[in-house]
Amino acid sequence: MNVRVTTRLPVKPGIVTGLAFEATIARTKAPFAPIACHGPGLSRAIAAARALLSTGVDALVSFGVAGALDPSLRPGTAVLPQRVIDGNGEAFSCDDGWRGVVLARTPTLDSQGDLLTATDPVTCARHKATVFETSGARVVDMESAGIAAVAREHGVPFIALRVVLDEARHTIPRAAMAGMRPDGETSAAATIAALLRRPHDIVDLLRLARANQAARQGLARLAHLAF
Repeated sequence: MNVRVTTRLPVKPGIVTGLAFEATIARTKAPFAPIACHGPGLSRAIAAARALLSTGVDALVSFGVAGALDPSLRPGTAVLPQRVIDGNGEAFSCDDGWRGVVLARTPTLDSQGDLLTATDPVTCARHKATVFETSGARVVDMESAGIAAVAREHGVPFIALRVVLDEARHTIPRAAMAGMRPDGETSAAATIAALLRRPHDIVDLLRLARANQAARQGLARLAHLAF
């Protein structure tokens, strides 16, 4: 797909994240950008996007980490999908002109393929393989389609900027998921408590910690260049 390159970005884009650490990175690297984080999931992402539009932003960005469905993607890889698709198969095209500007600034971005927004976490390696085969999407998150739907509803440009956290061949341990809170923060105490019940999760948890570090570094680089 040929991407049309322009020289103009939206004047006041709003950034939506699902996790608190994603919002912190965005605020650090793009201190003047309006940012909203209402927690993970479609409904919270939709609420965050609408809240930003009420402040007068003229475009919406879905920013944060994503899970790899494509086995070729590694932690820390920055992804600029062409489309976002929801669980019903509805597709939302990301703005070509805006994508072109971002690609001109960050040419190492992986800019091919689709991003799938799932209603429930896709954490199991086998589940990821099935979703990759059935959807064709290369990465998965839980927010982007909701943000894209709000952007379409209001007639404003939309793009998704995501960085791979977990590889397709790896399963996210239950102990890690136990630490996730509805507001997008994480609870170390909940993770430790779950790990005590499931000590065999430690190997996968340590691997996820390394991947998380790579993803955070990738997000910081992406935010610095893209915003």
